[in-house]
Amino acid sequence: SAHGHHSPGHSASEGIRTLYTLGMRAPQATQRVLLLTEAARATSEPSLNPATIYTTSVLVSLRPLPWFSAGVQAPVTLIDEQAPGVASKFGYGDTRLELRLTPHAERHTEPGAERGGVLTFGLNASFPTRTVRFEVDPGPLWSWSPLVAYARSYEAWSWQAMVLAPIEHRRAGTAFEATAALLFDYRLLDPWTVSAGSVVDVRLASLCALPRGGSEWCAEGRST
Repeated sequence: SAHGHHSPGHSASEGIRTLYTLGMRAPQATQRVLLLTEAARATSEPSLNPATIYTTSVLVSLRPLPWFSAGVQAPVTLIDEQAPGVASKFGYGDTRLELRLTPHAERHTEPGAERGGVLTFGLNASFPTRTVRFEVDPGPLWSWSPLVAYARSYEAWSWQAMVLAPIEHRRAGTAFEATAALLFDYRLLDPWTVSAGSVVDVRLASLCALPRGGSEWCAEGRST
């Protein structure tokens, strides 16, 4: 279930976007190159820009140390707005940075290591590099999303739990959200895996900018 606002140009909140980038893996320190393709449809609520949004991105993560990795996600976006007479728009999206810290990672990556639990701390950040614009555009967006995740694997199946606390800032104000996820994976035949899970994505509070200057706490937040 979801009651969190989307990120401009993506149609999903920061918490949901983090789950997209996992690639059916635990969110621990890792080294990888991942190509992601996504399609989403934003309705009229809570957005002022109902549209179908297509995103293709490349995520590159490097792990200079067994317990630490850093990655960059570079997206391009096609936006098809529902407004009459508005042409589709194509451009570069917001660049995302991910940092992962997995204490004692060597216990799980060395040859012959036993399967067990893996605790990971992380931070996602999004920077306003978007070149594509909506007809009613919310402007530049900055976001920070600390996370804590725990994953445990067995012979054929695994599970993971993750909690995120996204903070998004734009001209209309600052939003504070929370995401909790519980996911299960079962490996049928390598590399085929069946997955199921549940995600709760909630906007906790909004600090809204006022036209006369300053800001105040608001119950529903600003439309995006």
